[in-house]
Amino acid sequence: MKIQEQDYYYGPVLNQIAEYPVLTTINKVTEKRGLYLINRFTRLLIKYSTEGGNTWSFTFTADDLAHGAGYEFVVALNCGNYSVCMLREDQLAKILDTNCAKTQTIRVWFNAGESMRVAGPSGQLDRTIRHNEFPGNLLGIVTAPQEKYAWPELGQLTVYREPPNVVMRTFDRMMDLVDSVGYLCDDGETTLYIGVRSYSHKWDCWSNKNLKYIEDQIKYDFGFDGYKVKVERHDKPTTCQNSKLRKECSTEFVWSVTVGPC
Repeated sequence: MKIQEQDYYYGPVLNQIAEYPVLTTINKVTEKRGLYLINRFTRLLIKYSTEGGNTWSFTFTADDLAHGAGYEFVVALNCGNYSVCMLREDQLAKILDTNCAKTQTIRVWFNAGESMRVAGPSGQLDRTIRHNEFPGNLLGIVTAPQEKYAWPELGQLTVYREPPNVVMRTFDRMMDLVDSVGYLCDDGETTLYIGVRSYSHKWDCWSNKNLKYIEDQIKYDFGFDGYKVKVERHDKPTTCQNSKLRKECSTEFVWSVTVGPC
């Protein structure tokens, strides 16, 4: 097969994923260039810019953004083979209009020794992107000290206004609830619904231990930022005659979470 220009820029991004020391599956999605399925749940769109200097521009069409529906959607911006800037769907929504039918442009820039800054038509991202975030953040890698604050391995966390109305969905193990949905609670007491599932062998069934772990994580995330939070089990785990829980962790369990200012 003839090597095309984009292969020189998709290749380094895919190679970083393949070389990372964690089991990963990579599959091509449809005929769209640069779109891949990572570990069954994440759609990764690779874009590249060959501009010189310290600034790179990337165009996004409505079609680009539509391919993330139903998956965790991540973009990897190859800045001239110097570095890869990874953005999640919630970050994209802060700097461009995800419902816009027109083509939009994102700019990434950095000087030597600095992290990357990102801006779009809706403004500049409020945090810089470190060069070493990719591909570890894509693959859900957390450090040993972070593990006690992390969501389940091979897990999916979904926040609903009320099922099935999804506010956000992520596979990021270090996702902070307040950073992502805290704005929904700033005008007074609000009830959200949080669903969690995991395909890890370490999370076999929704035991009381596993349920409490998730509840403690929810309370910690909101409580750390000064919110009052009440967590109730919206779903009811069922038991067999031997008292083992029948509901496996690969099936989503949902909590009702009432959050308000202190």
